[in-house]
Amino acid sequence: MLSFAHIRIVCLGTILAFLVSADLFGQRYTFRQYGTNEGLTNLSVNCLLQDRAGYIWVGTDNGLFRYDGDSFRAFGHAEGLPNAEIHNLAESPDGDLWVAMESGVARRAGNRFVPVNTGEKEQYPTVAFDRLGRVYVKDASRIVRGTPNGGGSYQFSTLVHGATDSFLVNGEHVWYVKDGGLWHFSAEKAERIGTFVPLSLHQSYPITQDAHGNLWLSCMSKLYELPKGKTHLWIVPGRFLSLPTASSMPITGDGYICRAIREWWSWMGTHEPT
Repeated sequence: MLSFAHIRIVCLGTILAFLVSADLFGQRYTFRQYGTNEGLTNLSVNCLLQDRAGYIWVGTDNGLFRYDGDSFRAFGHAEGLPNAEIHNLAESPDGDLWVAMESGVARRAGNRFVPVNTGEKEQYPTVAFDRLGRVYVKDASRIVRGTPNGGGSYQFSTLVHGATDSFLVNGEHVWYVKDGGLWHFSAEKAERIGTFVPLSLHQSYPITQDAHGNLWLSCMSKLYELPKGKTHLWIVPGRFLSLPTASSMPITGDGYICRAIREWWSWMGTHEPT
């Protein structure tokens, strides 16, 4: 088993390093760049995942790679992956790696990957698990949930019909953006969350939840928060760069939200509105 506790941040390809005030965060970050010399032959990185064994998996536009602390190993058609364009990675509670590709989903079984049949052929899917071990697959036209029924197989059913934006699975809760609003699915019931200001249509809204239970949504030039226990989204005060694409919002170990927009980073601490 590998240990990567000493690795704070992995910089891959042309990701731009950024400076963080040591007075604000009380720590400094070390950056190292990886590329073809270490075996990472595609630098168009779409997703990262560190599994329970310590390996770091890298999904790219042309292949899946695994980093063992020394070098990268490529996985592709020879290992059972039907598609080389990797969009999303997830690990099941029992340690199986699931891969969402340009079209279709596969899970790792032993040393190979096996395609997963969810009932329809997915286009640009995203995969996530809840704490009960159920798998959720979101694609361009629906969200389905798979319940384990033994032997590594799943029984799938459709939870949400129609196009949805980004979604988040946390515990037994599912959050997603649909029809210009934020929705919450829990206890077999979907509920639309109120907003003081409507969400803009035709924009991507990455969703994350911090350690305090506050929910965050980001778009081109706005940052929204749903404080824990509240029933309405609100816009976080501040000025944000207006750029075409907003990426994900990672959370630091000390509870700060990092809002990334292309090469720019905006840090914000969690708080409740006054």
